[in-house]
Order: sequence, then C-alpha cells, then structure tokens
Amino acid sequence: MGKERSKNIGVLTGHLETPYIREILRGMKDAAAAQQNNLLVFPGMYDQAYAGCDDAAQEVNENKQYSQMFSYALSCELDVLLVSVDTIRFIEPEIIGRLKQRLGDVPCLMLESSAYGEPFYVIENEQGMRDCLEHLISEHHCHHIAFVGGPAGNYGANIRQQVFEQVLQEHGYAVNPSDIEHGDYSFYSGKQAAQRILHRNVRVDAICFANDWMALGGYEAIKEAGLLIGKDIAVTGFDDIREAACVDLAVRRVLANAYEFGFRALERALDLVVGRKPRMTAFP
Repeated sequence: MGKERSKNIGVLTGHLETPYIREILRGMKDAAAAQQNNLLVFPGMYDQAYAGCDDAAQEVNENKQYSQMFSYALSCELDVLLVSVDTIRFIEPEIIGRLKQRLGDVPCLMLESSAYGEPFYVIENEQGMRDCLEHLISEHHCHHIAFVGGPAGNYGANIRQQVFEQVLQEHGYAVNPSDIEHGDYSFYSGKQAAQRILHRNVRVDAICFANDWMALGGYEAIKEAGLLIGKDIAVTGFDDIREAACVDLAVRRVLANAYEFGFRALERALDLVVGRKPRMTAFP
C-alpha cells in the first residue's frame, strides 16, 4: 500500500506584519508539519481594504496587487482552504460565494466570522469581552470606561463593541459616543485613539482596547499624558500576543491564544478534507 500523499492546505490572510497573524500562521505551520502536510499562505487584501497610502492612485494600485495574490490560490491543487476574514478586514459575502463556487469541490473553512455560512471557526469574543468588563467594574470599581474598537465592518470588532455597550448598560452606565474610538488594530491607531479620548475626557478611569496591539499604542499615549497605568487609569487588551507581556507593566488582556487558534483551525480544516464535520465552531 502506497504512502498517502501530503495535503495541500491554503490560507488566505491579510498583511503578515501583525503579531496576531504571525501567531495564527505559526500554529497552522506546526499543525501541518505534525502530519507532514503542506501549508501555502496567500497574503493580500480585497479592493475595499485600506492599504495605508496617502496617495489615492497608489492605494488603488497596491490594493489590486494585494488582491491579485488571492487568485494564485485558485490555480493551486488545494485540498482545503482557510480564509482569515478579520485579517483581510473587508470581505463581502458575495465575494466569498464566488470564491467557493470557483473552488468547486475544495472545502473552505471561514475563520473569525460566522457571517459567511458554515463551516466556520471563531474566537469566543462575547464571553471574553464580557468577563473583561465585569472585571474592570466589579474588581477595580471603574465607572467611566472608554473603548477603542477595531475597523468598521470587522466581524470580531463589531461583536466586541456590542458587548462593551451591553455590559455598560446592564450596570446602569451611559454609553457616550465621545468615549468610543476606532482604530485599524495597529499600534499607532491605538495610540491616536487613546490621545483623542484623553483629550476629550480626563475623567476616564479605564480604556478597553479591542486588541493588544492597539493597547500597546494606548500605553504610549497614556504615559505621554503623564498618567500612571494601573493607578490613574486601567488598560485592557484582547488576544494575548507575546509583546503585551513584555512592557514594564504587562497589559491585562483577554487570553485568546492566537497560536492555538491557528493550530486548532488547521485541525478542523483537515476534518473537512476527509468529510468530517468540524468538532467545534468556537475557540474559548
């Protein structure tokens, strides 16, 4: 009996420079290697995404180049494809529908969002964010909590903001638009968002960031404002990236281990290859 051939596992993802994406891919790489399978990564974005360019023509050109990367996935002999929706940022349901149609019999596992139909595998945003806010309110007696969310249209970011607003309302706190800012999950967007919040309202006693990378940027803004983190103001993040534990005072954060999420996601993708339904839809 001949040796079973290695599986070709494709991953569509966004930019590779963020710690969250790198950790997910590290987990996938190890899971693929454990079973001697091949991992093919296609980093890019769709035309709706923001390329970070000041020049509009350059932005359009860069977007087209990034989105072109995804077309290569269709020309490979893949056994399964994983799509990291939140890292691509802006991807519409009809695009996913066309992608699945072009893939034919190749199964597709959507990550971080349940908005595109089954099968999917998501991080349990709701409970994690709820526990974080309950901790700030009950344990640290924070009464004026600001929030820095992710990009509009991002599934995970929207869920985290919804929970933020729900928990505050449940405790009888007003949700003021001036206490909510948005970033693009990057360090500098978190710093700028925190600066805007602190400039508008000096009574804020906690800032809850939708991811760790923005929280690290917020640390810098808070220190520049002359405030002591942990005394004058509390800060929380979400994701558990390694960098968040390496600052002078480690960021308190929701532990959504991106490495393990990537590892488990790839295992579930392999379930699809052999015709099994993935065992879980949410990563705790």
